[in-house]
Amino acid sequence: MGLPDRGRGTAGRLLGWLGERAHPRHCERSGYGAALAQRLVRSGPGLGADPGRTEHASLSGHVCAALGHAPAGRRSVALHFDPNQGWSTLFPTEWTLSNSGAQTTFTGSGQLMSVVLGNDTSNLPNTPLSAGKEVRQESPVEIYGKTTYITVYQLSAGGFEYDSSAKFSATKSLLFSFRDTAARSGDTGLFKQLLASVIVT
Repeated sequence: MGLPDRGRGTAGRLLGWLGERAHPRHCERSGYGAALAQRLVRSGPGLGADPGRTEHASLSGHVCAALGHAPAGRRSVALHFDPNQGWSTLFPTEWTLSNSGAQTTFTGSGQLMSVVLGNDTSNLPNTPLSAGKEVRQESPVEIYGKTTYITVYQLSAGGFEYDSSAKFSATKSLLFSFRDTAARSGDTGLFKQLLASVIVT
């Protein structure tokens, strides 16, 4: 089945499909990310994305209870799709988005996620991005079919940072860095849910 309303942009049509079918069970490891990725692959090249801009649109409904830690499992989320860098992810709509060169930053209340593009993992920024000490590593973690791990850091100024990177092609690597300044424990649950929504093209 194709995506509905082919006149809409990539974000709108993907989120329209999610609005009809999304449920917290899609957030299970590999299930949610795989379902979203499968829809994008099935849709082929005619997604309607404007290669000169970044699209995002909002969706309200039963999407990833862990995104908002909401008892009812409801959270308004948005899809950020960057056709120039070739990746997309979901994020809570109350977060703000900014771009600076190869780095895209999503900022919430006391929380921040940065995505950095590089042509190789060796050219990505050193972690942690904020001063801190390594606490542990969690593995395996999957980002769009690539098995990797999360490094957890306790920050000197308080809170935690979680970092994960992967090489997706000969010329494309991505670093995902999540910082929670109010966290009292290194709970990577929200970060893992965001990683599960990532698609790399």
